[in-house]
Amino acid sequence: MGRRLSRRTQRSGLLSEAPSKSSALEHGIVTDSTQAGFVAIIERLRAERGVQRVVLGCTELPLVLDDVSSPVPCLDPVEVHSRALVAAIVDQ
Repeated sequence: MGRRLSRRTQRSGLLSEAPSKSSALEHGIVTDSTQAGFVAIIERLRAERGVQRVVLGCTELPLVLDDVSSPVPCLDPVEVHSRALVAAIVDQ
């Protein structure tokens, strides 16, 4: 798993963890082992680094994780952006 963080990100205390690509996941296929792998990564980061929340930074990740299946709360950027877009349109 590669980690390339900007200096600003490193100073903020944020971490980045990028799992290896899964071709099945890229095609919308979620297996129990795929979900278990992501949960294991999050559990390790919570235990070792005190992670309190995860950002689901790829469009496929909300297919695998949510607040119910993840050991910590999840932030789905697509949902956040969609809500902000709708709010901006309604406020016009």
